[in-house]
Amino acid sequence: HLGMVDETSLVRALGTQLKIPVIDLATRPVDRDVLRLVPARIIETRRVLPVELLSETRRGPLVVATSDPLDVIALDEVAFASGKAIRPVLASKLQIDVAIGQLLGRSSPDALEMPSEPLEAMELVQPLTAHRFWN
Repeated sequence: HLGMVDETSLVRALGTQLKIPVIDLATRPVDRDVLRLVPARIIETRRVLPVELLSETRRGPLVVATSDPLDVIALDEVAFASGKAIRPVLASKLQIDVAIGQLLGRSSPDALEMPSEPLEAMELVQPLTAHRFWN
């Protein structure tokens, strides 16, 4: 096939090169509680998937599947949103897209409607301060 490499082989080679474990999302179940640690909009826009929360320390780490382990901005965003240390694992872009579609798609509307924590806190502050001025 003209020296073309399938995505799975490419992901494995990249994992070996960067010394990052490779994960097979087709066979790996994702815990919904772990999924809720990261806002759906970050998962969807950054194409990252929280897979497992380890209990090595109180900050995790949170195992996050990514097809681009060098995307430091995406991983930093996940770390900030979850308040956990991040341990990236490598998965193919296709598997990540499929998993995100299944986990955040029509099958679980509750995951989509969860606002991220900082936004919710900021919205609560506004009405309270405004309310005090009226009294």
